[in-house]
Amino acid sequence: MTDNANPVDTQPTDKTAKKRRSPGDIDQDILDAIAAGKKILGSAMSDHYNAALTKRVKPEKIAALGTALLTIADQPDGNLVAQVINNHNAIKSATKTEQDLGKQLFAKLRAIQKGAGNTYKQDQARRDAYLINKPDFGKDRETFEADAAAIIGLARNDTLDNIIAADLDEAQTLLDNWKQADADQKTAQRVAGETLAALRTAATAMTAIVTTIRVGADVVFDYHDKNNATARSAFNLQPDRPMQT
Repeated sequence: MTDNANPVDTQPTDKTAKKRRSPGDIDQDILDAIAAGKKILGSAMSDHYNAALTKRVKPEKIAALGTALLTIADQPDGNLVAQVINNHNAIKSATKTEQDLGKQLFAKLRAIQKGAGNTYKQDQARRDAYLINKPDFGKDRETFEADAAAIIGLARNDTLDNIIAADLDEAQTLLDNWKQADADQKTAQRVAGETLAALRTAATAMTAIVTTIRVGADVVFDYHDKNNATARSAFNLQPDRPMQT
């Protein structure tokens, strides 16, 4: 029961505040929840508080918190935090590969266009077919793929100045590799999104367990007794006011 003579212990609920970001694209509030979970688990398992706490909180609930933390952050192999960070790095790597291949492909296509320009100096239709003066050439990903395929296909049926079959083979390989890199990037983004969503779900479930334990601690280590101040602090409870759930 809340003592109206005392202020109520509340958690910050400013939903308008921007979430802080951290390495690995994990919301800082999730990392804060993990830190709180570890603290509460340590307190709940402590010889100082466990016997009293388990009069109100089932040991299975404390064990569930330990299991949740293993899945989220502590398990050496495959914890969700590590997966999210690894997936975030995989996106960066895949993006760099895609961008590097795109630049190389662009340069090779420009070389082919230069050969076509020298070959068809007076043939405007042919020059247009090679997209020599196309505005923003290479800027749009979808049209760039189609443009690249068209230019390589045209060049295979033409004899262009300073362009040999090996140049076209290299251009085709770059195009194929770039397309694969783009697909790899999309896969990395999808996997990262799924793992981050799983982490958020797991953190929410863990926080619910933490709340249950803190509610129990709030009753066991009653705030009216000043001798409970240290115990209440161990469970993130104010020493002189009740917890609000």
